[in-house]
Amino acid sequence: MSGYPIHTIERVMRETDVDVVLTYAKARLLDGSLADRIIPVATEEGVGVINAAAVAVGVLTPGGTAFGNDHPASPDIINSALAMRTLAAEQGADVSFTANQYSMWRGASTTVIGASKIKNLCSAIRACGEPLESELEAAFLALRPSPADRKWKSGLAENKLRIRGRQPGYSDE
Repeated sequence: MSGYPIHTIERVMRETDVDVVLTYAKARLLDGSLADRIIPVATEEGVGVINAAAVAVGVLTPGGTAFGNDHPASPDIINSALAMRTLAAEQGADVSFTANQYSMWRGASTTVIGASKIKNLCSAIRACGEPLESELEAAFLALRPSPADRKWKSGLAENKLRIRGRQPGYSDE
């Protein structure tokens, strides 16, 4: 299963015999819910976790996303990403490398990396072997949007599951 809201992923891991879940944009500098919520349940239930979108579908790259205004992130997420890109530049760091470091050290069995250039792929591979420095990590995390604003909507409202009385369009929490 993949791409579902956190509460749906947690429920499926607890209530079904799923072997692995694929989630995206939940282990990134902008949102740490993979480590905070998904990994503990996966560990308890013996479920493998595949992570994706460490660079938040491009917003955590030096040039920003190719999606422009069509990116699913909220203005708060975009603004936080811009602040993180600025911080990286000020610190002489590569925001994509830093985003990959953060993401790959959050407990998922696998992290899927998308790269349009060999140099970006090589950078992501290097990030696997170098944990993020704690001071730099803290500086980035201080720029996160508020917890209520860390998620973005994805999928069509009519495809959302109704869970515990929630209506289509509910938060990704």
